[in-house]
Amino acid sequence: MKTVQDIEVFVGQHAPRWSELEALLDRAAEVSRLTPAELQDLVRLYRLACSDLNQLRGITANPDLLGRLNQLVGRGYRWVYQHRSRRWRRGWLKRFFFVDAPATARTERRSRWWWPRWPCCSGRRWARWR
Repeated sequence: MKTVQDIEVFVGQHAPRWSELEALLDRAAEVSRLTPAELQDLVRLYRLACSDLNQLRGITANPDLLGRLNQLVGRGYRWVYQHRSRRWRRGWLKRFFFVDAPATARTERRSRWWWPRWPCCSGRRWARWR
């Protein structure tokens, strides 16, 4: 069983990383684009905060401390795993009909996915009934 002093030592060791992650997330919200080095730091700090949250859940049930770190990890998750909106890019329809669809058709034609394989749809059925 961990004592209060162990929890304070844990928080004291890891709180600077949490503050750095929080500052980086605030900057990311303001700028909306980070440099590659900042992005690497954000991902590294996010993963460390996830690990810290997991360890902290095993040590304490303090709702304030867990809530603060959980909120920070949630903000990091939304930023790291954000989904880019699918905007209609210029020329997407042309690309679909002249590049993507023909490539798929060529690939599928080689595997003959369209060829009927069932006896009810092939000439074998009619040969049986004659």
